Amino acid sequence: MLTAARKRSRDSYFDSATPIFLKFIENNLIFFMIIRAKRKRIAILVTMNIITNAINALEESYINNQQSSCNLQITIRTELLNSDWVAIEIADNGVGMSQEVQQRLFDPFFTTKVVGKGTGLGMSISYQIVTEKHHGQLRCISSLGEGAMFIIEIPIRQNKSI
Repeated sequence: MLTAARKRSRDSYFDSATPIFLKFIENNLIFFMIIRAKRKRIAILVTMNIITNAINALEESYINNQQSSCNLQITIRTELLNSDWVAIEIADNGVGMSQEVQQRLFDPFFTTKVVGKGTGLGMSISYQIVTEKHHGQLRCISSLGEGAMFIIEIPIRQNKSI
């Protein structure tokens, strides 16, 4: 009974947060207009993967009663680093990650999720897209219990082969 009530409460929180979440995405996608259409789709794929993981971390934090629903937060920040590079920072105040998890975070098939919930490919593919396709960097800064921040840095101009 308590589990069902928690699930309803959690679902209603995340459902009510959807318009705010979409507003963040809408405001920050304008920034991606600098990037060509093909690259924009790829950039959105990477950011949506990171945001989905952030939502999962917030959900886990909420379920484990580490935070009340009004304190859950995802912050998306974009920045023009210079005339050649852009940065996208996606941060959450969820459960965070240990050093051991961070060291394996971009390994194929590594997951912290329960069996059947994740494939362990999302972060690996995102890392590959950012570093190999865009010649950029994808980093994670996190502490257990303190949330996580992912920083994507990519050059604005790319070779025609992308």
